[in-house]
Amino acid sequence: MDDKELIRLFQARDERAVAECELKYAAFCRHIAGNLLDNPEDVEECLNDVWLSAWQRIPPLEPDSMKAFLGKLTRDISISRFRREHAAKRPGGNALQGELDECIPSSFSVEQEIEADELAHLIDSWLRAQKNNRPPAGKSPPPPQG
Repeated sequence: MDDKELIRLFQARDERAVAECELKYAAFCRHIAGNLLDNPEDVEECLNDVWLSAWQRIPPLEPDSMKAFLGKLTRDISISRFRREHAAKRPGGNALQGELDECIPSSFSVEQEIEADELAHLIDSWLRAQKNNRPPAGKSPPPPQG
């Protein structure tokens, strides 16, 4: 079946268009996707997305060359899938987030930050003093004098 007939099937919303497209261009599109994606299941999912995308775009589009049109769809969808699959595997993704967190302004003012630090220091000092004045565990404190 030639490209013009394929396009007519798509425009008529005839489901045979997808089947015919797959028969004619599956090997070509599989080769493109296979060069970008390692997993055969990802390649097959990519091809299914290509057929769906072609169904959604024709009409209104009327490509001059179905091979070029489907090849571009395959490449674009494969690259998107590749990026999505490899984004989580990038090292140092959290380091960048940490750097950005330091740049985001705090909801506290400078004075509030200083006061909070001073308060934390005073509490730590008081707790250390209490620890030093406490009798060892298991011993009762000395009786009050007076």
